[in-house]
Amino acid sequence: MVKRMNLKKEWMKYGIAILAVGILVWVLIQPTKGNHLNPEGELYSAKITEELGKTTKNNTGYETTSIKYVAIITDARYKDQKINIEDVFESSTPHIEAHVGDEVLLYLELDESKTIVSNAYIVSYKRDRFIIYLIAIFIILVVAIGRLKGLKALISLILTVVLVLKVFLPRILLGDDPIILSVLIATLISITTIMIISGFSKKTLTSILGTLAGVLVAGVLAYTFSNYAKLIGFTYEEVQQLTFIPQGTQFNFSGLLFASILLGALGAVMDVSMSISSSIVEVKAANPNMGIKQLFQSGMNIGRDIMGTMVNTLILAYTGSSLNILILILAYNKPLIETINYDMIVVEIVRALAGTIGLVITIPFTAIVAAYLNRAIKSKNAPNTIEEVKQ
Repeated sequence: MVKRMNLKKEWMKYGIAILAVGILVWVLIQPTKGNHLNPEGELYSAKITEELGKTTKNNTGYETTSIKYVAIITDARYKDQKINIEDVFESSTPHIEAHVGDEVLLYLELDESKTIVSNAYIVSYKRDRFIIYLIAIFIILVVAIGRLKGLKALISLILTVVLVLKVFLPRILLGDDPIILSVLIATLISITTIMIISGFSKKTLTSILGTLAGVLVAGVLAYTFSNYAKLIGFTYEEVQQLTFIPQGTQFNFSGLLFASILLGALGAVMDVSMSISSSIVEVKAANPNMGIKQLFQSGMNIGRDIMGTMVNTLILAYTGSSLNILILILAYNKPLIETINYDMIVVEIVRALAGTIGLVITIPFTAIVAAYLNRAIKSKNAPNTIEEVKQ
């Protein structure tokens, strides 16, 4: 009976936390309504029903291939309407050709009345169905293996996605300060994720403080070194693309670098902080007489074990995202002095090292906060056994 009441209280707390965040998100996204560009509706789904033929044309210095198809539109407005389409591409570039039965996205050129299709082109394959399948597999596995904790993890993930897609990105497009905004979003993500998974406790407070300390250090380092190294945080091509977006927003690119480091390192830093905090709580429950120094040393020992794998995790993640750049450097065999001063390389190095340093700083900060809170604060509701800690 008592256990059931405690479970109800826990879910009430989660409900209140989620409701509070939901209200905040709703308030924050209100100004963004109506400020984005709505598409005219030229993109439609279709299915290839027939291939009419392939031709190759020699141009000056390059060769193009043209494939003509018959497709049937599957979207509501022009549903079941057959249309001739053409796919044109350079023969020398990698290209996945469509075949009969494939689902594609078409760009339709319409007349002024928007009723007659004058021309159509293949934009890409229709891949959303496969993404849905992958998401379904992910959800099933997380819930099946994690059970209640898996469900909590999914809830926190959904809130994180909402905060990033519905608050952070729209506000950035409106021209809000990315530094302040990213700190706010990182704080909200940390609080909601850790509270949903761990509940209200000293362990939760420690994890949140450790996470925020780590990501803030990472962001400040990236911002500082990008200024000293005369970096704007993005490559020339990326700056060009962002400068000429339809909204006409003037971006603070150094601030965007700060935000990208903050959000990029958040997950790994949160993992490290939570692991150290949980371990110290369990150590304290098993050895109630341990002092601050002993608890801190225990946390540092645990943190050092975690650090080895997590540092590799971050570095490999950044390496994987920059694989195309690394291949180009190797292919052209540039001198080392030129390579390490190239803006694209320096940006990626700053991102990787700043995020990793933030992760490393999280370990002692979380350990000292957890040691202090578990030693100095005496609470009737504090867990006294390992079993209570795990609940």
